[in-house]
Amino acid sequence: MNSRQLFFVVFTFFCIQLTPQTGGFASDTTEATPDALKFKYEVQRVEIEKSLIELKKLYLSQLDKLLASMQNAGELDKAIAVKAEQSILSGSFPKSKPSDFESLKRLRRIYNKEKEKRSLEIQQKLITLLTSYEQSLNTSKVSLTKKGRLPEAKEVASRQDVITTEIASLKLSIEKLKSGFTEPETGQVKLPATILKGLLLHYDFDKEPQGGIIQDAGPNARQAKVEGATWSASGKNGGSFAFDGQKNRLQIIQTLPDMKDMTVAAWIRYRAPNGHQGMIFCDYDGKNGNDVMFGLTDRSTVYLRADKGRGRNLRDSIELRNELTDSWHHLLWTLSPSRSTVYIDGERAGSVTKAGSNIGFHNAYIGYGNDEKSWTAINGDIDDFMIWERDLSASEVRDLYLSTQ
Repeated sequence: MNSRQLFFVVFTFFCIQLTPQTGGFASDTTEATPDALKFKYEVQRVEIEKSLIELKKLYLSQLDKLLASMQNAGELDKAIAVKAEQSILSGSFPKSKPSDFESLKRLRRIYNKEKEKRSLEIQQKLITLLTSYEQSLNTSKVSLTKKGRLPEAKEVASRQDVITTEIASLKLSIEKLKSGFTEPETGQVKLPATILKGLLLHYDFDKEPQGGIIQDAGPNARQAKVEGATWSASGKNGGSFAFDGQKNRLQIIQTLPDMKDMTVAAWIRYRAPNGHQGMIFCDYDGKNGNDVMFGLTDRSTVYLRADKGRGRNLRDSIELRNELTDSWHHLLWTLSPSRSTVYIDGERAGSVTKAGSNIGFHNAYIGYGNDEKSWTAINGDIDDFMIWERDLSASEVRDLYLSTQ
């Protein structure tokens, strides 16, 4: 066995050793407060998810060894390819990705296969943990109700609803993993299993709408209605919708839930010759200024608005380092109560530290909104439009970009 063969055997062996520890929401006889239950849950969740972090560290260490091997052999192009792989894992996607070579591709395949296996095991353990957590919260809710502390009991009930939704999402994710959901058909995207968490809707636009109704490719069957936009079989991934900047848009039929944390993402091909006509998403009141808006005011400026509720004053723009070209670009916005971040093609473009939310006043459209100048539709194409009920991390944003690229 030569050194390179030994290298892959060792890496595979260590992958096998990284088995997640069994997680459980251990109960005790003492009545715990809702906050104490939440803390216990979060601690155990971190422990369950630690396996993926350890696997990533191992992969990076093996990449270090492969890089040293390529450098010692004087293989410049291969060394650059390994460095690019390390950059991607560390959160910085290179502008142009070098060509892979067999040793790197083989190492990546081992890592991705083990990562998918670990993700499945982790999700199964999280369902067990969340179920126990929900049962403990139910006990707490009953106790608080008996004591007449109804506002606190109502808050606990809200937490239960969130947990029930996450359990359902995890179960669906597991079913799709087991049925080969992550192996896409031609034109379809391959979403990492971890990104399915909190996914509210996903319009891939791969199938021509029947009766003007767009079906949700995500787990919640939220439909959209075509209002003037034109479907095309050719998009970034499969089909897409074209908008002419006039009175055309897509209406999200089912009312969106309240979201203090949110992520909106889409592939866009922006065609407006003089700027303006770049709105991607809105969820608005229509008369009282309680609005959420997301889009472009020109090729280098992203407009954000989320001023729903008292004290929420997010109305700002983020300047991009480079103007968007006429080709496809991935545009993503993460919203949290005090901060918004915009990503272009998997990379962070900028952040705004202002209070914002999407709670109340829901009337949502795709390809339409108000950019402070007027109500306008986008002049361009949109593909793979998605919304999450949480703010994705930088690494998840990068993974999403790579999986839909």
